[in-house]
Amino acid sequence: RFNRRLRCYVPPSMQTIRRAVRSIDPGELDRVIGAWLWRLAKTGTITMGQLERLVLALDGKVSRGAYDADGCQLNLFSALVQGRRLTVAQQTISSKTNEIPAFITLLDQLDTDPDDTGGSPVDAQDGDTQDGDARNRRPLNVIVTADALHTQRKSARYVLDRGGDYVFVAKDNQVKLADGINDHAWQNTPIAYEEPATTKNGRTTSQVLKVAPAPATLPFPGAAQIFELIRTVTTEVPARIKNKKTKTGKLGKLTRAQQKKYRTITTRVLGVTSLTAAKVIPADLAALIRGQWQIEAHHHIRDVVFGEDRNQTPARGAHILATIRNLAVALIRLAGYDRIAHTRRHLAWD
Repeated sequence: RFNRRLRCYVPPSMQTIRRAVRSIDPGELDRVIGAWLWRLAKTGTITMGQLERLVLALDGKVSRGAYDADGCQLNLFSALVQGRRLTVAQQTISSKTNEIPAFITLLDQLDTDPDDTGGSPVDAQDGDTQDGDARNRRPLNVIVTADALHTQRKSARYVLDRGGDYVFVAKDNQVKLADGINDHAWQNTPIAYEEPATTKNGRTTSQVLKVAPAPATLPFPGAAQIFELIRTVTTEVPARIKNKKTKTGKLGKLTRAQQKKYRTITTRVLGVTSLTAAKVIPADLAALIRGQWQIEAHHHIRDVVFGEDRNQTPARGAHILATIRNLAVALIRLAGYDRIAHTRRHLAWD
């Protein structure tokens, strides 16, 4: 409001903000903001490489300082558009379930006609899954990436039924799938794409990708290709670790890894995708796999820049504040700025 005495606009008081936050329905706020950002994402020219489709990265985040009435931490599951990094859908996960059944209910929020379904898909919270029937859902022509927890047959069928494609990682939660991919003769498979080494934030990263057609006996619906990604990350050992002293003032004994100037970690990633070789080139497939980390980086921004884990607001208020943080980051990115902390400080000084 405008203060005539000070001749400037003043922010509302803390009590007013508290009353406003408590009167908002978190699920409805997620639906409205997510639908608006989703429309912006669809109408904008958002592409990755030669792909002309939107790519959604799905992942969950636990707010460590927020607890509900049962004493359980708040767990939010969200979908982020790779490239522009806009959070277009979010919902809470009940303490009695996990993120797996929320995969379908979260994507139901996108391009769904509420008049046909009889209500907002946000109402299907607390792990209450829908039956996967796609009669009332519009086609969702996107590519979905997720971590190994969501490498599930039901989730893959849902994405395929809505006209989308998936890029999933295979680990021990799907033993037969992981073994089927691992049994492929990767040592005889030629390298499809080798990413040049890039250095950023003190880390030098390189990737080597091998792709092969999916075997007919692979127990996973819609599998078109399987891949092996070898990721090598080299970091410099911080000087504070090398010069760490004991209580007596003498230099402590360093481990063999700490004695090295650089530390290298090599990771082998196996996965499956419904994208055929005609739909995606190896370079874009490598970008899709690496793009899953964009939602992890978004969660890191909420923790470090906005101090989300330090906030001890009850679960309902913490959910609303998390949605507002997603909106704030989206507005900053839509304005053309990528340095969230710097832009936030700049706006505070203005």
